[in-house]
Amino acid sequence: MARRLCGEALAEVGLTQAEHGILACLRECGPLMQRDVAERLALDPGDLVTYLDKLEALEAISRTPDKKDRRRRVIEPTALGNELLTRADDALATATARLLDPLDPAETTHLMAVLTRLLGAHDPAHWCEI
Repeated sequence: MARRLCGEALAEVGLTQAEHGILACLRECGPLMQRDVAERLALDPGDLVTYLDKLEALEAISRTPDKKDRRRRVIEPTALGNELLTRADDALATATARLLDPLDPAETTHLMAVLTRLLGAHDPAHWCEI
């Protein structure tokens, strides 16, 4: 249910969940090489290129040659990409509120604390430190 609600919210903004993840990763980690984005998000490099092509067509990212190795591409969000990510985050917040609406505030707080602890136990490495 959460995946469906979030997918619908992102579709309204014009993104898939993978594309949102790419923009969020770039915002948090800064400019990255394509292979680094694929590794951090556990995406197949071939699939990543398809997502990057769409984001570039939307003018949400730029891909520029690396100064040290011109065969590699550095990916970074554009101003439009940052704006799109902000809109996506707002849409996701609304979807999350809809999902959690049946819970009272104390239950929501408890659930989020338990899920955060569970995620931290299984994925202690921050994706920028890979």
